[in-house]
Amino acid sequence: MASEGIANDHSSVWRFHDQTPWPTGSSSGLVPEADHDLTESYHGVKNFVVHPDFSVTRPPFELVAPNSEFVNGVACKDVTIDEEIDLWVRIYVPETVKSSAKKLPVILFFHGGGFVCLSPHARLIHDYCESVCRSTDSLLVSVNYRKAPDYRIPTQYEDAFTALNFLRSQARLQRELEEVGSSAADSRPEALQLNLGGDAKSSEPWLRSHADFDRCYYMGDSAGGNLVHHLSVRALSEDLRPLRVRGQILVQPGFGGATRTPSELYWAFESSLSLRAIDLFWKLALPVDAQRSHPACHVFPKLEEMVELKVALPDTLLVIGGRDPLQDWEKLYYDTQQRSCTNIRLLMYDDAIHGFNMNPSNLWTAPFLLELGRFIGSSEAVSTASA
Repeated sequence: MASEGIANDHSSVWRFHDQTPWPTGSSSGLVPEADHDLTESYHGVKNFVVHPDFSVTRPPFELVAPNSEFVNGVACKDVTIDEEIDLWVRIYVPETVKSSAKKLPVILFFHGGGFVCLSPHARLIHDYCESVCRSTDSLLVSVNYRKAPDYRIPTQYEDAFTALNFLRSQARLQRELEEVGSSAADSRPEALQLNLGGDAKSSEPWLRSHADFDRCYYMGDSAGGNLVHHLSVRALSEDLRPLRVRGQILVQPGFGGATRTPSELYWAFESSLSLRAIDLFWKLALPVDAQRSHPACHVFPKLEEMVELKVALPDTLLVIGGRDPLQDWEKLYYDTQQRSCTNIRLLMYDDAIHGFNMNPSNLWTAPFLLELGRFIGSSEAVSTASA
């Protein structure tokens, strides 16, 4: 069953587990509080090898080349936004742009994978981004942020901000072009070489033609949801104009802490994301010797400060699955934001596993995409009213 809200009291935050029996016997002590040796041969991630020096061999994911022709109703291409660090994005455009001149919302997307796996051109991520692009009738910019353990946090947060700067530069270029006129800009290519900051040196044609930078969203799944939260917090102190962020979508975001929650213990052996895998990812992604109390993982002290200071993040859509070990941290995020100035909406899918939305045949995927489209579509009325 799906629900869209939780009463604002502490008992409701843990309500799923108040009704669920705790594990018995030794399973309740499955994972000790102290970090354990994650170089064991089994850690719950198939074909993912952690070597004694904590370097890794990743699973051989199927990769998909970009296709500028419309396949399955979506075209895509790869654009390098920082050559020095080989940071690139995959831009998706729905086929509706062929029949309409109306500019579309922009989703800045960060995939999951524990900060260590996957990429925009991995089949799993590519197909999902196509689905989101098509379902929401939006442009989607999927970021190939650098991966741990080769690059540890905060590298991923810096890459996320670089991607946001890219969109900000594109928004400024688009506005400049509109002011000088497209014909003048086409006859004077140097008009596109503006000193606007960020990493973009020229206008990207798809974004220039089809992006409504007044309706931008951050979106992330799992580790990507963690990235979105930290990007939102950092962006509060930035002048993003003329880009305007209307909301953030956190799908089963990866938060945590030093203590174990009931959901982490009860779903410790969940095949979609085991507790051992969660520990592994944090061990590889956090700064060396950092614990799960690190603010990258445990966001709640900072969040409480923001509540006290009445600081609001963008309108938020939070998605939680009832079979996700991370759900208690996600519910705590919701409960805390309920006491803040942030407008937050919860989608709770009681029987959903972690990453359910990546499977198009999952029972909850279609309803989720429908709600996602509604959340993003709601900005059109707001944008029109404020114009």
